[in-house]
Amino acid sequence: MADSFIGQIMQVSFNYAPVDWAVAAGQTFSVTQNQALFSLIGGTFGGDGRTTFQLPNLQSRVIIGAGQGPGLSNYAWGAHAGVERVTLTQANLPAHSHVATFTPTGGGGGGPAAVQALTGVTVGSLSGSPAAGSLLANTGPTGGGQPKIYAPAGTAGTPVNLGGVSGGGGGITGGVVQIGNTGSNVPVETLPPYLALKTNICLSGLYPVHD
Repeated sequence: MADSFIGQIMQVSFNYAPVDWAVAAGQTFSVTQNQALFSLIGGTFGGDGRTTFQLPNLQSRVIIGAGQGPGLSNYAWGAHAGVERVTLTQANLPAHSHVATFTPTGGGGGGPAAVQALTGVTVGSLSGSPAAGSLLANTGPTGGGQPKIYAPAGTAGTPVNLGGVSGGGGGITGGVVQIGNTGSNVPVETLPPYLALKTNICLSGLYPVHD
């Protein structure tokens, strides 16, 4: 294959490199023994660039054109990057929210205020038939003493609801809802459908004269 250019890359369906070719697998070569190839690729693909240099390593890799296509990223000659699979993180997810509903199991209650009646109804009281809902009262227009609470006659000591007075207990006004994690962090494959072939590089042949 003497008509091939030194440094030319060729993929073949057979499983070896022909004469004057080598598998492009990142091998280290001597500069003095491969001056023509070194003059073309230098230390672009590895080596110290003085006494040694490396071939491009195209094992498990695809080739991409160097430069920048319209609307695409710029790739420098000899640059290599990429991974076969990636684990997504929160930063990779689209903006979203989770809705959680909190339903308390208890709450506040309300009801009338009940007190013990101190005495039954007597003649001359302000109300002849006080019952639940009766109000605090005093027996006279003036004078000291504590106000009495009246109940119907003969029922002194029974609970009586005070009219116009009620109360309630405070209910649950909030809480914390924990949203559990899910998923298994399995990496996502980034490989397209592929077919593996042997990729070789020409070591000896025509020297490509620069235009």
